[in-house]
Amino acid sequence: MVMPARQLMQAVQAHRGVSQTVIGGNSALAGRMSELQAKVAAAFKDGDVADAQHGAALGSTQEWSRLRQDWADVQAKAVTIGAEDSFRLHTDYIERVRDFITSIADRTNATLDPELETFYLMDVFVVRLPALAEDAGRARALGTGLAMRQKQTEAERVEMTVMQRRMQGGRAAIEASLSKAGSQDASLRATLSGAGKTLDGSLKDYLGLMQTGLLSASEITLVPTRYFDVATKAVDGAYGLFDLAATEFDQRLAKRLARLERARALAI
Repeated sequence: MVMPARQLMQAVQAHRGVSQTVIGGNSALAGRMSELQAKVAAAFKDGDVADAQHGAALGSTQEWSRLRQDWADVQAKAVTIGAEDSFRLHTDYIERVRDFITSIADRTNATLDPELETFYLMDVFVVRLPALAEDAGRARALGTGLAMRQKQTEAERVEMTVMQRRMQGGRAAIEASLSKAGSQDASLRATLSGAGKTLDGSLKDYLGLMQTGLLSASEITLVPTRYFDVATKAVDGAYGLFDLAATEFDQRLAKRLARLERARALAI
């Protein structure tokens, strides 16, 4: 259930950003709305399959159904209300998706994993990366709106500065967890390092553009679509590392279970 929810979150975050441009009267990104809505539908389809298999055991069916039902309201109102209300509507929904991911980890006892390697992999894709992706996604939506208006209030500048610093701090926290996850496995350490460098490159470009194009600019002349696309590369980089950490977690957990099963068979 974690992976369909992750797919849902990524699509809704992008939908939030595109909605800001459409509400602001810029049609350059409007064509992406239907594409993102199709990704949301695909995430729900995958989640329905997973829920049919595991929902009863996890107790997740009701929550997943509510997310499906409430998305219809988000989609219907996304560009028919004001920019602030649309941003808030999407953000509240995304927070619920994040809570859903955390609840699945709790119910499977992944958050109580006694093995250092898999615990920190779980920490990365359940806690750290969703937080970073959401900070980057929020700054993408807000920054795109500022670029549309070509002006910002002091409160908006402060909010963007806070998110910029949170992204920097979030990346550092992710690196700490990755180092612990790979501390006993050179192969895992090298694999995670490659994806981490990809994220670092896109995040550096994003934070730099945010600083020069918005926060330090005496006049905002930044093209909204350019800001959105640079931000999206950083968000996608976070999800790329998410997918890798989740895959490595699954593989290592499967090996551990296989070892336990063999030990059990020998004991019998």
